[in-house]
Amino acid sequence: DNQCMRIKILGDCYYCVSGLPVSRPNHAYNCVNMGLQMIDTI
Repeated sequence: DNQCMRIKILGDCYYCVSGLPVSRPNHAYNCVNMGLQMIDTI
């Protein structure tokens, strides 16, 4: 949905990237949008 890939969960931290392995011009938007979706969920 948001084109982000989880790297690691460490405690209460969620590490993810967007734009890997395929470069995406809207990678920053995808990460911010995913964060906002996570906030809406909790």
